[in-house]
Parts: sequence; structure tokens; C-alpha cells
Amino acid sequence: MSVVRSPIPLSSAFDKIATLFLLVLLPVVGHSQFPARLKDGLKTYLTPDSTTYLKLNFVTQVWVRFNENNPGSTVNGQLESNTYDVGLRRTRVVLSGQLTDRVFFFVQFGQNNIGYLSPRKTGAFFHDVAGEYALVKKKLSLGFGLNGWNGPGRFANSSVPSILALDPPLFQETTNDVNDQFVRKMGIYAKGKLGRLDYRLSASKPFVTQTASVAVDPLSTYSSYSMMIPRQAYQGYFMYQFWDRESNTGPGPVGTYLGKKKIFNIGTGFVHQDRAMWSKTTVTDTIYHAMNLWAVDIFYDTPLTPKGNALTVYGGYFNYDFGKGYIRNVGESGTLQFYTAVQYAKYDRLNDPMVLIDTGINWLVYGHNSKFTLNYQNRPVYSAADMKVSARRGEWVLQYQVAF
Repeated sequence: MSVVRSPIPLSSAFDKIATLFLLVLLPVVGHSQFPARLKDGLKTYLTPDSTTYLKLNFVTQVWVRFNENNPGSTVNGQLESNTYDVGLRRTRVVLSGQLTDRVFFFVQFGQNNIGYLSPRKTGAFFHDVAGEYALVKKKLSLGFGLNGWNGPGRFANSSVPSILALDPPLFQETTNDVNDQFVRKMGIYAKGKLGRLDYRLSASKPFVTQTASVAVDPLSTYSSYSMMIPRQAYQGYFMYQFWDRESNTGPGPVGTYLGKKKIFNIGTGFVHQDRAMWSKTTVTDTIYHAMNLWAVDIFYDTPLTPKGNALTVYGGYFNYDFGKGYIRNVGESGTLQFYTAVQYAKYDRLNDPMVLIDTGINWLVYGHNSKFTLNYQNRPVYSAADMKVSARRGEWVLQYQVAF
């Protein structure tokens, strides 16, 4: 969806704190049932014992949005203080299958952010195309292809239908569309479970930054993505599951289980790419910087009553080093489910902390299969003169999601 406001920083070279907290309380109201066969996708079994299958999933999210634009925002050269629009935030089709007791594949196709300013008839694209083989069943699988088995945090890749708020914490999608394809890279990965330890590791070749969907910042005294041949990128995430164990069939962790599981996990992860960034001290003197990112986080999701009331809490500490002064700007751009999300971060080049607040309510008509979300976001506006917060602006979004 096209965004006209000046967006907030996504990530920076900083050794301070970035945190996210999500809280949800679910009072239950009655409703008719969603077709049971579609609640977890449309699945066709290939053998009588149900160990092999093909599975089809679909999700679409439609946004109706009113935004208080940042000062000086324009649309086609015309000043616009407020914007109202309707758009498709995410539309995805997923085909996956367990073809033998060791062979699995995962394909995701779709498009994001279609609004009234978007180019018309733009093509959808593959998010994931990967095949994997279980060397040691459940304990070690190797996968190959376009994949998103990422670090450094739980929501470096997300299960779209189960996102708690309108968006996952986007600062965890650390290289989104700069040297990847919507957080996916070409490479290999290893995943599995060792007792209660769930792990993922990947090695991949990043895309060249010359083909990024948005032009990267030019070489300057501040760090930006290098335009030289990319070095190999390494990522990992390790999660100890104290209570119920989560599935690791797909790369996107669940945002909230709506009281269906009792989850308490502690995780830690990393991202490393040598010579990923560059800057200059003089006209001719170029310095290269490694990308080093790490995080620790917790995820707590538990039912409160047998009728489906639940509590979900997520929190984390993220330490990102992209080199000197790097800042990326990006637009965030039945049952009642209340939530609040707060992001707090300190950046090298901003003289005031960045505090972003989202709060809203989900109406879960049929759980994640059919739900409405009303979200209010309050964001800071920074003055270019002193890099301090000069004002705050708000945005209202109404979303409708259909998924199976």
C-alpha cells in the first residue's frame, strides 16, 4: 500500500535498547462455526495413513485507512495533510506438502501493498520456493531455495494469518527488500528440534542492492548498504520451549494461538554478513562494515479460562550494528481481542528516543480465518534541524482478513 507520510526509522547502528510488548485479552462471544475442513487450510492426503499430504492455504488483508500525514507530505506534487485510502495489505497463496516421510516442499506466492497510488497490474511474486529433506526425522532437516528461515528474533519472519496486531514488529525484518526478496534469500537452511530446543540456521547469498525495490542511500560519511558483490549472510534463531511445543513446519512463527496452546519460550538469534555496509571518510577513502545483529526475546501465550480467554505477551532486547549512523526509513505502514504494542529505540543519529505505539481491537468472527481489526498508531515526527521530536501524528486503520 502506498504511503505518503514520512516514515519512521526501521533499524540503525545502535547499541541501546529496542523493545516490543504485545498484550491481549480475549473475552468470548458466541458465533457460528467456520468450516472445520478449512480452519488449518485445505488438505488432501496422499496415503491412507495420512502421513503424506498436499495443503493449500490462502489469506488476504484489506485495509481501510485514515492517516494524519507528516508536515509537507505530498501526493503527486500536491500538499496533503490527511489521507484516506483502501488497499490490499497482503494477499498470499501457499502450497505445501509432505511428499514422503522425509521430503517436504513449501511455496508461497502473492503480493503486498496495493493502493490507489500503486502501479496498475503489477505482478505478484514468489515469497518462498523451497524443498527440504529430513536427514534425522524431527531433529535435522536440510532445505534449499528461496527461504525465510531468519534471525535475529521470533518475528524476523511471521505467519501472516496469525499476526497479533496489524503488522509484526517490522524492525525485526532487518534487511527487508534491500538485499532480500521480502525477507527471503536464496540459500540453504537447517532446522529441527532437540528435545525442547527448537533451532534454525541459514546461509544465503544476498541479492545485489542495485535491484532493491527502493534505492539504497548513496555512499556518504554515514553507513549504507554496499553496492559491491555481496558476501555470504548467516542467520540463526534458537528457542527453548518450556511448555507446549510449537510446529516448525513453516518458517513463520505464530503471532497468537487464541488460547489453543500454552506457550512459554525464550529465544536468541543473530544475523551476520561481512562487508555488507560501507561509508567514506574522504572523497576517495571507503570503509566497509560488517552487519552484526543479535537479540534475545520471550513469548508467552496461555489460555485464561476453558472458554477461550487468553493472554499473549511478547518482549525483547535487540542490538543492531549496521555501521556508523545507519538509519532506514520505512512505512509501517465473534471474539474481541484487545492489544497494545510499544516499540522503544535509541538511535545514534536521533537526539530523542523513538517511541511508536499501536493499540487496537480484533473482532475474531471465526478466529484467524475471518477477523476485523481496528488499529490506532501514534508515531513521532523528527525535525531535520536538530533531530528531535517536533510533533506526533496518528493513523487509523480498519482491516478485514480472510484466511484458510
